Amino acid sequence: MAKKIILFLSLLSEDESKRKTKDYACAAGVLGMDEAHKITGTQTNEAPVKAMLLAHPDVRSIICIVTPQAKESTLDFFKTHILEFAREKQIKLPDDIFKIIDFQNDEVFTEGPLQRVLNEIQPGGMGKNSMGDEILLETTGGWRNTMMYLLLLSRVLTYNHNQTIGATYADFNNQQITDVSDLLRMFDLVGGMQEMSSFGNVRTLRKYFGAEPQDERIGELLDALEALNEAITLCRTRQINDCMAQFNLALKAVGECSDPLLRVLIPAFRYTFRERELTTVGLIRWCLSADMLQQAITVYTERIPAEIFGKRNILRIEDGTPLQPSSEYTDANVSQFVKGFLRSSHCTQYLNKFGLSDYYRAQKDKNGDAHYAEQIETIVDMGKILPYSGYKLNPAYSTPQMQTIARDYLYIKQIRNMTNHANDEGTSDLHLLMDYLVKCGYHPLEKVTAAYIRQVIENALKHLEPPPREANTKKKKGKK
Repeated sequence: MAKKIILFLSLLSEDESKRKTKDYACAAGVLGMDEAHKITGTQTNEAPVKAMLLAHPDVRSIICIVTPQAKESTLDFFKTHILEFAREKQIKLPDDIFKIIDFQNDEVFTEGPLQRVLNEIQPGGMGKNSMGDEILLETTGGWRNTMMYLLLLSRVLTYNHNQTIGATYADFNNQQITDVSDLLRMFDLVGGMQEMSSFGNVRTLRKYFGAEPQDERIGELLDALEALNEAITLCRTRQINDCMAQFNLALKAVGECSDPLLRVLIPAFRYTFRERELTTVGLIRWCLSADMLQQAITVYTERIPAEIFGKRNILRIEDGTPLQPSSEYTDANVSQFVKGFLRSSHCTQYLNKFGLSDYYRAQKDKNGDAHYAEQIETIVDMGKILPYSGYKLNPAYSTPQMQTIARDYLYIKQIRNMTNHANDEGTSDLHLLMDYLVKCGYHPLEKVTAAYIRQVIENALKHLEPPPREANTKKKKGKK
């Protein structure tokens, strides 16, 4: 690991009478310095590089990107004045501290000079040697688009595990050296927000704000998102509701945080889950938009039954209906939906009236197991079974819509088993279910793609919504 300064060398007037030597004010705090300094400079890069050496006397390289004109007219002057300043301040520099990168007038920066800089910093190519260098950017010199080149260079180096620790700019008119490190670091904040929106990952934001952010509201948001992400990744689905509640509180509070740029970015982050507060459906959609299909599948299969029985009140469990037991790894709503409602074709009241079907008997005799036959019967004959099932369907939902919701759930559950390489409860009649679902329009599991899974889940979420109420256009008849 080494500290390295990178700069574009500006031209120095060949007419000495036109050269202007200035005393630049360098306030305490610039580049982390404890004391204020007055630094003399003639050439554009001179004073800010001197300030960097005062703040970081352990710099090992000064990488100068030079045009043929600057190399001829300015480079020797710049090197001489920097070395004189180092001797005056008793800063010991390596004999080969200056590294020269040629930038020909007709070159495209990304095709030539950029690669030469990277080779200088990391000999042998990206990913090899010198990983972990600390970079200081001097942004004053060069052309008007130099800052964009340096920003690109900084991003590329960061990608390869180097760190930009500081940046300066020399304000000629006000004769002061400005620390623009925070401005550069704001790109890390924007990148961190993009990472959080896309992947639910707060690693970059942790690095930006520190392990314990000064503003507790920011720290609470990062903590809440980490907890939510962990609950999903480790399939701790019973914790998801509490994690979402904590996340929503933290997200609301961070809107008043002390960081102005973060406050600006938060509304765009909210848009990723399409709601003012994160809900189960919003969380699933967020996972889909971030290509986190496994997480979306997990949350759907483990939390949608709670939506059906709870928030959306699609089904109501009537008094006297047997409650299915939960376990350490199985939510009570999942048990009630899969082992209770979806097996309503074998509830006591229904069997007392209609008895076992010929279809069920045949499958039982053929397969030795008819677990899925019960679920298929429940869906196919739902209109007939519901009055005896112990479950009340919300009048806003039709029986065909409830049949679709049930089929969606069973299909996505099988996708989850497939992606987890898991067998479902040791049943031997799985082919019955899959044959039925394929006849209903779902793809065979061996033919599904990531895009298709995303489409199936998006459609399943839409099926949970009650149909819009039709406007009553008929005129009410008045009394004669």
